[in-house]
Amino acid sequence: MNNVTLIAFGFGWMVVAALLGLYLGARHEGHLGDLEKAAARGDLAGYHRTFEAYKWRSSIHAHGMLFSLSSVAVGAVLPQSGMGTAAMQYLVAGLIFATVVWTLAALRRIRPAMGLADLLFLGAMATVAWNTVVNN
Repeated sequence: MNNVTLIAFGFGWMVVAALLGLYLGARHEGHLGDLEKAAARGDLAGYHRTFEAYKWRSSIHAHGMLFSLSSVAVGAVLPQSGMGTAAMQYLVAGLIFATVVWTLAALRRIRPAMGLADLLFLGAMATVAWNTVVNN
């Protein structure tokens, strides 16, 4: 795997995140109606459950876009990072893995997997930043 693979993955995963956003947009009116009904009934717990569920899905959409854009940006600067071929391959695989695992784990609310994917993502970003600064 190389930087072009990472860029292609990033753009491809943007499509996934955009589809999640499209789903959210299509459900927005219904969501507002559910919130209105819960408020009219005085069902504060139901209101917050409905609101939180929508907010959670919008967070998945936003993180999907963030991880995708980060993959494209890393792919663009990776050749200038001074990293060796093997290190770049591990980094590319790690970013792809972190993005997919985080999204799938978030859809099922598996927080430990999300946390591990976040740490892998953070480590990859820090590695690229460090190597780019040190080697240029």
